[in-house]
Amino acid sequence: SSGINAEYGGFLAMFFLRIVCSTLGAAAATSVICSDYGTDAGGSEFGYYGRPVPQNCRGKHIGNWAPRHRIEDRMDRCPGGWKQYKNKCYKDLRPQGQTNFQQGETKCNQQKAHIFLANDREEYTWVEQNVMTSNEWYFTGMFCSVPRSTNPGTFYTPTGEDMREIQKKMNTKMHPWTL
Repeated sequence: SSGINAEYGGFLAMFFLRIVCSTLGAAAATSVICSDYGTDAGGSEFGYYGRPVPQNCRGKHIGNWAPRHRIEDRMDRCPGGWKQYKNKCYKDLRPQGQTNFQQGETKCNQQKAHIFLANDREEYTWVEQNVMTSNEWYFTGMFCSVPRSTNPGTFYTPTGEDMREIQKKMNTKMHPWTL
């Protein structure tokens, strides 16, 4: 029983550390995993792009940039160098060098993808074990939030997914120190 709790606690710590990196350290260099997000409905009842990033949500430290790309032409199958899990494709861009969030999202967009954001714990665990090539920081696909908010309804992603639904599937709770 204590092994399960320790494993779960470790999972939560790594998940939230990666969220801290994606929200607070967006200008810092780190690694990126891209996902084509497959053909499923995404992390909300509205699917992908159901909750667009608000106009006032910008990366002031990265030239007032905001993610606006939408994947229109999905991949038919995973290209070389990508790994498949269920109906999604993933690629670790770490071998291409570290990057900031804007550069990473742009590199993913050029490959018909976005920065990876797990939709459930099983997917996160698979990506961590099979795609992450290094034990270091990776951005997650969460772009902005209301400062110091603990309400996932105020968190936005380039994919327009609903963080309230993802939080339920991940069986996690957002904490103020992550933002």
